[in-house]
Amino acid sequence: MIEALYASNTCTEETIRCALYELSESLSRNPWVDTSLTLVATLVGALMGAFFAWLFSRNLAAQERRARQQELDVARDERERERQSEYVDRIRREWPQLVPVFRELANAERERVDAARTNRSLPGNRSQERSLSALTTVTERLYIAASVAKGDDHAVVDLLGRITSTYTPYSVHGVDVLDKVCKSLVHYVTTAPEEDAHARIRFASVLTAVLADAQEFLRTTKLAAEIASI
Repeated sequence: MIEALYASNTCTEETIRCALYELSESLSRNPWVDTSLTLVATLVGALMGAFFAWLFSRNLAAQERRARQQELDVARDERERERQSEYVDRIRREWPQLVPVFRELANAERERVDAARTNRSLPGNRSQERSLSALTTVTERLYIAASVAKGDDHAVVDLLGRITSTYTPYSVHGVDVLDKVCKSLVHYVTTAPEEDAHARIRFASVLTAVLADAQEFLRTTKLAAEIASI
C-alpha cells in the first residue's frame, strides 16, 4: 500500500503519514457509538411522534365529548320546554274550572244570608244542602288543581284552599270574601298568556289580602262570641 502511494508522483512522505494516521483512527473508532446515537435519536423521534399523536387523539376525543354533551344539553332543553309547555296547558285548563264552583259557593252563601236578612225561610234544607254541595265541589276542584300545580301555581292553589277553610259561612263578610275570590279568578284566567307571570303575582297578592281579612274577621267573630257567652 505504501509502495502504491509512492508510485504516485503527487504522493509525499507527509501525505503518507496522514493517510496512515486517518486509517488507524478509523479502525480504532468504536462503531457502536454511532449506532447507539442513531438508535437513541430514532427512539426519541418515535416517542415524540407518539406523544403528539396522543395529544391530537385526546384533543379530538375531548371535542367529540363536548359535541355529544352539547347534543345532550340541547335534547334535554327541548324536553324541558316540552314538559313546561304541557304543564302550562294543563294548569291553564284548571284555573277556569275554579270560577264556576267558587261562584256557586258564593251564591249559595248569598242565598242563606239574604233569606236571613229578609226573614224568609227556604224550603226544607235546600240552603244548607246547596252550600254543602258547593263547598264539596270547590274542595274537589282545588284538590285536582293542586295535583297539577307546581311552584308558584301551587302556592296560589294553597291560598285558595286556605280561604275556603277560613271564610266565615252564613255571613255577609263570607259572601264578600267569596265574591272577591271569584272576581280575582276571572281577572286571572282572562289575562293574556304573555302577562301570566305578572298576573299570577297580582292574583297571589289579592288572595293573600283576602285571606288575611278572612282570618281577622273569623278571629274577631270568635272573640265576640266568647265575650257574649260570659
